[in-house]
Amino acid sequence: MNRPGSANGIRHIVIAGSGAEAAAAAAALAVSLRNSGVRISLVGPVDGQSRVAAERVCGGGQAFHRRLGIDEEELIRETAASYSLGTKFTGFGTASETVLVPRGAHGRNIRLVPFHHYWCKLRAAGSREEYNEYSLSASVVGSGDFTPPKGNTDPVVETLAYDIVVDPDLYAIYLRNFAAKLGVEIVNDSVSGSIGGPGGIIECLQLVGGGRQDGDFFVDCTSDRQLICVLDGSDDVDDWSGWFHCDRMISVLTRKQPKPDLCAHVIAAECGWLRRLTLQNFTVESLAFREEEFDDSDARTSLEKNLKHPPVGKPELTALRARSWRRPWLGNCVALGPAAVCLEPTLISCLQLALNATLRLLGMLPAARDNRMLATEFNRICAEEHAGARDYTMLHHALRDQPGGGLPGETLRRSLPETLSRRIELFQACGRLIVGEHEAFTEAEWASSMLNLGLLPANWNPLADMADQDRVAQSLKGFRDSVRQRSESR
Repeated sequence: MNRPGSANGIRHIVIAGSGAEAAAAAAALAVSLRNSGVRISLVGPVDGQSRVAAERVCGGGQAFHRRLGIDEEELIRETAASYSLGTKFTGFGTASETVLVPRGAHGRNIRLVPFHHYWCKLRAAGSREEYNEYSLSASVVGSGDFTPPKGNTDPVVETLAYDIVVDPDLYAIYLRNFAAKLGVEIVNDSVSGSIGGPGGIIECLQLVGGGRQDGDFFVDCTSDRQLICVLDGSDDVDDWSGWFHCDRMISVLTRKQPKPDLCAHVIAAECGWLRRLTLQNFTVESLAFREEEFDDSDARTSLEKNLKHPPVGKPELTALRARSWRRPWLGNCVALGPAAVCLEPTLISCLQLALNATLRLLGMLPAARDNRMLATEFNRICAEEHAGARDYTMLHHALRDQPGGGLPGETLRRSLPETLSRRIELFQACGRLIVGEHEAFTEAEWASSMLNLGLLPANWNPLADMADQDRVAQSLKGFRDSVRQRSESR
């Protein structure tokens, strides 16, 4: 059997790309293949021109960093990153007020029944407690002060979750340096194209400087799919742009606040939506819009009128086109990040999806150049994750300013992906949620978005009726009191 590092197996892995996705893949492979004899090369200069000025590394990012042995405090310090424990939506849901959708879980499950069923049951019985009163993440956002817990097994604290907001250029530099220390060869040249060989594989990369980079296995993290396009004509793609209104985004750095916000802000606008993310040194303010309705000059003017802080740089434009390639792994090449999937960055970034896919690749790395069975399974899992992330992002638009208490109308439901329509209808009817095994967002996070944005189910799991109502009410009160105590003691 061919093994990595053997005479007939994978001896050289080449990663192409100048952004954070490529650096993350190089760092992860370097850790996983340490002392294996496999050579790893990262091809691409750090150009300092990421697609966006800030990206959220969601809760799963902590798992990625732990797997690599990266100290989170050092990462935060070196990349000027900040913490985010949720997203505040203004103009979404039942009215124009601001609602917080926190990260993490609410309450605790009782008799294996998800917490939100008990909350819905008690609310129907007259309880007026808000859903976020059972979220430690929401309580911490309200306090304005956060330090990640360490080694805490308190069941209330375990419900807390947070994202890290990073400057993608600084994040890329940090991970490139991390990878280089583990022996990854850094090639500061750009890829001009790739050369395919017999059997549907890539033989080598051509570099702008005139050289070439041979390899056995390739990872494509380029923004224009420069590697994998030689194997795939780029027509094997699910185009989701018709489901998303905005196709462009303009962003600008503004002066930092006295303290970074502990949440992101997404604000409904007539032309699309506004977003604010804070780093240690800056706030990144963005406006998403549709080009055929709003030209770039009008978008720039609108963004400037809505800035919360004075700008410190020039606005940058980014194209938004939601899509997912059906075969991110093809032959001896795996596409990650924007080479595999693109989504509007309201709730999840391409960077986060790339980190998830990188960990997936570590568990499925083939022994030889081409393993179609592994590639098929990798592609299946990625498709599930990408579609789930698409549905979760679209959910918030579907619930935006809907008449009748945030319930999507029949016309809107017909315009949604069938999978999202089914999720909404099932939740409306009985509070049940369909969440796949490999989705990026949990059942608790789906319930949080739906309930906080005004989508209340007509019924709940009948198992919740079998528990003593007074005991359930006491259990919920105990958890709510614990949330307040933990938040006040932080």
